[in-house]
Amino acid sequence: MNCENNTKLFYKELNGNCNSTTLLEIARKGIFLYEPLFNNDKIKNDENVIEISVLAGQYFMVLNKNQYMKLIDLSFQKEKYDIYPFQRSNCIFSLIIINEYLLEQLMNEKNEKFLINIIKFVNSEFLLFYLYKFKYISTKIFYSFFTDELKETSYNLKFEVFEYFYHKKYKILLTNTIKNNDIYIKCRILHHMLEEYGRDVKIFKYCIKIIKEFNLYMDEEDFRVPLYFPLSFLEKYTNKIYVPNQLFITCDDKNLERFINIVFSDSLMENLKYNYHRSKQLDKHYLKYNVDINHLNNYKIKNKNLNLENIYNSETFKLYLKGHNFEEFKYNTTHNNYNSFIIKILLHTCLPSYIIKYCDRKFIFRRTHCSTQIKDIFEVLNSTPHTLFNSYIIIDYIY
Repeated sequence: MNCENNTKLFYKELNGNCNSTTLLEIARKGIFLYEPLFNNDKIKNDENVIEISVLAGQYFMVLNKNQYMKLIDLSFQKEKYDIYPFQRSNCIFSLIIINEYLLEQLMNEKNEKFLINIIKFVNSEFLLFYLYKFKYISTKIFYSFFTDELKETSYNLKFEVFEYFYHKKYKILLTNTIKNNDIYIKCRILHHMLEEYGRDVKIFKYCIKIIKEFNLYMDEEDFRVPLYFPLSFLEKYTNKIYVPNQLFITCDDKNLERFINIVFSDSLMENLKYNYHRSKQLDKHYLKYNVDINHLNNYKIKNKNLNLENIYNSETFKLYLKGHNFEEFKYNTTHNNYNSFIIKILLHTCLPSYIIKYCDRKFIFRRTHCSTQIKDIFEVLNSTPHTLFNSYIIIDYIY
């Protein structure tokens, strides 16, 4: 697999004839996609954009019916796709950028299995923000389900990141979160953004800009750079994100040597001698770089003998090590519309899947869990003046 060369061919075609069939054929051989294709006017509405994005592990936005049907089709072929770092069967859903068009389609969708997958794998907590943003639920409903537990999850941040880079309406949310938090929290946020959302080069470079702006220093136990881009690109940034490595490796395979020295942290290098490293989980992703760490032979781990006292003694690094508790930012607006799909999102948002299930047009709860919370939820939902909801939902308690 020669993803770096394939990527050059892909972008040459994208910027030239822009034949979507040709682009899909190249993507199937393995490419790095620097950013979502919905920004490209020449191809953004093409049906093949969805599969190209999934193959490349890049975010995508559904803009029309053909793309929506392609998403449904691909979602039931998910065993074909293995997207870093999502080592699970629901990886396709992790790449969806929620927009109003997609929500409109979901409101009318009859495929229950697809809807349940959307709620479970896109995540009901994340969908809650968009129900609120696009005026499908009221402020009262939103804050009834915006629990303390939800405030502590990463979905607040994901919403802020997507708003900043893809919807551009509430950019102030992410700006305030970065600005108003202390050094340790800034580092935690940036680390999470790089690892989860750094597949978009604009998000990747934004994080590096913030690191430089606030003179931040972070340490890392796994990868020094996210494995979303060609190695020649990552090499430029390996020392701009985390504290420099003290170690380096030499081995017979010079391509493998270069890869490890660019990508691996000191901790990962040290784990090599114990025959423990993340390649056991990520072999096929390493292959995108034409390396096989299981073939590491005659290697030596050496010390660079760097003097990093200026970093370790800096105030920002000391504050980073100190650590604090995390607080999130929330925003406010008003709405009022209802649909059975919305009700499912709300219930799954505050109740784990082992407490609730949906079958034969009934929501079934386990009485042994969260009985008080369920009662509170019913009071909110039953006060909703909407005949569709009141007639649609039937509750059976399991005793």
